Amino acid sequence: MPNINKPNNYTTKDKYTNLKVIEDNAEAIKERRDKHYWGHEVPKLVASGIYGQDTMLQQGWISIDDFGAITINTKPPSAR
Repeated sequence: MPNINKPNNYTTKDKYTNLKVIEDNAEAIKERRDKHYWGHEVPKLVASGIYGQDTMLQQGWISIDDFGAITINTKPPSAR
């Protein structure tokens, strides 16, 4: 997992206005975790052979088209 151990609220300084701005990076952390999970962990879980096809379909890791071809979903459901 990428290093994301930053505080949820941190202060930055705007270089144009010279004002301090408090930013909340909790949304950025959630987005990075989702991207890592769906891009790296899901393909590993599908390829491991531990989980059955029904389980992978329920979790949304794979999808089956009309022709019976299985595709691995590498994007979170919100980004598809």
